Amino acid sequence: MHSGVWKYNEIGFWITVQNISEMKNQILNVQNRLHEATVSLERAHLIYCDENWKCDYSVPPFSSIGLILQGEGVICIDKKPIHPTAGQLYLLPSNTLQTFSTSASDPYHKYFCHFEISCHETDLFELIHLPLCVDSPDPEKSEVLFCEMIDALNGNDIFSALKAKQALLNLLC
Repeated sequence: MHSGVWKYNEIGFWITVQNISEMKNQILNVQNRLHEATVSLERAHLIYCDENWKCDYSVPPFSSIGLILQGEGVICIDKKPIHPTAGQLYLLPSNTLQTFSTSASDPYHKYFCHFEISCHETDLFELIHLPLCVDSPDPEKSEVLFCEMIDALNGNDIFSALKAKQALLNLLC
């Protein structure tokens, strides 16, 4: 009986070490691919939604991040509903089935941006999976980053495009 426990522990330990090793290799692979990441920020805006802010079917080629300032609604990503509320960030990965609408009595007021991040022609969110809706750790800072992104997109100095991408990456990371 004692040797059975010993073998079980050896196998269990080996499996654990193997899983940790595989995980470390995966992390290294993603880190290496991120060295060559390209970032394209298409647009960023602050909007007041109304009952016309809805879509029954969309599979956009870009990803979106939004910060809800107020209001209620529902966003479905590949038929999984989320209900982001004030102070929450949501992520809509590219090439996912998306439907959305807002409440007519309490419509969304939100920031959003459309972007693409690819690593060797692979979308970032195919490499890493982030939660689709989270409480912003600092909603005021998130709002400042969206404002910086919008200002930079509308700017005309030589570094405007880099500043906009920097704000996006700060929001993601």
